[in-house]
Amino acid sequence: MNNKAFTISLALAGMAVFMIYSYINSQEADMKARYGNEVSIVVAKKDIKEMAEITENMVYVDKRPKSFIEPGTATKKEEVVGFIAMVPITKGEQITLNKLAQAGIRTGLSRQVSPGKRAVALPVDDNNAVNRLLKPGDRIDLMATIDPPGGAKGSQMTKIVAQDLPILAVGEYVATTAPRKVEMDDTTGKQVTRNLNIEHNYGTITVETDPATALSLSLLRDGGSRVSVMLRNNDDTERVNIPAMTLLDVLGPDQSKIIRAPAQK
Repeated sequence: MNNKAFTISLALAGMAVFMIYSYINSQEADMKARYGNEVSIVVAKKDIKEMAEITENMVYVDKRPKSFIEPGTATKKEEVVGFIAMVPITKGEQITLNKLAQAGIRTGLSRQVSPGKRAVALPVDDNNAVNRLLKPGDRIDLMATIDPPGGAKGSQMTKIVAQDLPILAVGEYVATTAPRKVEMDDTTGKQVTRNLNIEHNYGTITVETDPATALSLSLLRDGGSRVSVMLRNNDDTERVNIPAMTLLDVLGPDQSKIIRAPAQK
């Protein structure tokens, strides 16, 4: 009796499994007919910021019905790793190839220059550039110390020559490129990657300005005048109106204490 009951139970269980399996297969067939077969696609594992270089740990390969796949979606990791995200990509989002670009013209400095503006490079050192604690995106004022041609003693003046200029690049570090540079190590002969976003040995900064100010800065730079950087808060856009200042202006009432050279005969 127990054997018969066990056999009947086993048969009913097998029938139930078969019915469930058949139902799942029919539902799967119906889904494939309605939405298409599953296709491998590349999906963002985490939020990817604009202009970030996509690395292996940022993406994974998933399978989704063909009807749910966006046109141009990458199907292999190799199609996206090492490329630059041209727009922000959110976690779980399909990565389409039109959102990516190779490091090059589109991700270079020219993309950062606003229409009607110009990019100008200026030499800097620790003393005239806030100890080189600058980065792309900072905003600065520029002041120049000028020796007027044929000027008398004390006629040297310092003047603010530009205000609220955005820094586009410091040395080779540009905000719109992956902040790295691959170089050949002279000792080992192997390629090494240098992070430019933590580089403080740069000798120039590149700023954005209007063409007229660009001409003035070029004249000051090439004419031997010393141009210094004043870092300002990015939210402070106020322009100040301060006239040029000479050594006599700094001394004020004490300028009479300057020992004047005797007049030449």
